[in-house]
Amino acid sequence: MSDFYQTLAEADDEVVAATADRLEMRARDPAQMAILESYIADIQFPTDAVVFEPGCGTGVVCRRLAQVPEVAKVHGHDLAPGLIARARELAAGNQRLEFAVGGAERSGFDDACLDVVVLHTLLSHVPEPLAVLAEAARILKPGGWLAVCDADFSKLSVALGPGDPLQACAQAWVSENAANAWLIPSLNGLLHANGFAIRTFRGHNRTDLRGIGTGPTWIERGTRILLRRGQIGPDLAIALNAECQRRIDARQFYATLPFATAVATRL
Repeated sequence: MSDFYQTLAEADDEVVAATADRLEMRARDPAQMAILESYIADIQFPTDAVVFEPGCGTGVVCRRLAQVPEVAKVHGHDLAPGLIARARELAAGNQRLEFAVGGAERSGFDDACLDVVVLHTLLSHVPEPLAVLAEAARILKPGGWLAVCDADFSKLSVALGPGDPLQACAQAWVSENAANAWLIPSLNGLLHANGFAIRTFRGHNRTDLRGIGTGPTWIERGTRILLRRGQIGPDLAIALNAECQRRIDARQFYATLPFATAVATRL
C-alpha cells in the first residue's frame, strides 16, 4: 500500500510547506492534544532523560517532550529536509531540542544509549514497522521506555450505513495515506516480538460531526484518487463532494478515526 509521507522528502517546497502547516494545525486539535498528554503521563521519565522521536515532522511532539522536567535532551529526526527546517525554526533557542534529517530504521545512535523513544503517528506510515521497532529496541537502554501513538485506519469511517458511497472515498484516501492500515490491531504482537513489555494500551477516538475536522478532506481527496484511477467520472466526483457538503449542512455528517497509544519498556 502506498503512503504519501514516504515520498514527502522528494516533494516540492509548496507541498512540504502545506504539510508542515497541516501538522502544526493538527497538533492544536483538542482531541490530539489529549491523546499526547495521555501517553506522556504514562511514561516514567528518569532524571536527565535523553529522548528520541523519529518521524518528528515539524517537531510538535518534541517541543512538548522538552517541557517535561526530567528531560535533558530531545532528538528529532525526519526524512523530509523541509520539515526539519521548520522544526528548527520553531524550536530556535531551545537548547533541549536537536533536529536532524534521518530515518527511523537507521537512527545512527549507539546501542542502549537512550531513555525514551516516541513513535508518534509513524508506524502506520512506514513500509517495515518491524524494522523501526527493532531499531528502537537496539538504541533503548534495558528498561527504557517506548511510546507508540497511531491511528487505526482499518476502522476509519464516514458511513451512515452499509454501502455508503462516501465510505469508498474515505477508503481510497486510506489506500494512499497509510502504508499499514492494520497497524494498531497488530501492535500487541509486534511489540512483544521485539522484546517490549506493554505497560499501558489505551484506546482513543476522534469524531467529527460538524465537518470541521479531517473528515471532509478524506472524502475530497478520496474522490480525486478514484477519479485519477478511472474508477469514477468527473460528474460522480462532483456529486460525492456535494453529498458530503449536504450532510454537513443538514447536520447529518459523521466521521470517526480511532487512535491507540501503547507505552512499553524494553526487556
